[in-house]
Amino acid sequence: MSSSNDAETRNFDVMAGLGAGGRMRMTQTADFLIEATYNRGLIDALRANGSNYNQGLLFLGGVSFKL
Repeated sequence: MSSSNDAETRNFDVMAGLGAGGRMRMTQTADFLIEATYNRGLIDALRANGSNYNQGLLFLGGVSFKL
């Protein structure tokens, strides 16, 4: 993150994450992978009044091949 107002925002954050994932067999040599992760900042991003935390939900999918 960045801001043009350094007096009002913090330049440092600590993140915590929680996630889950799974694998589903597609063929004998390939699996489908799916994952969901929720991330949240632990330090308030604003120095002034109010609260604003960095947070996000991430969904990932992919294919794994056996070599």
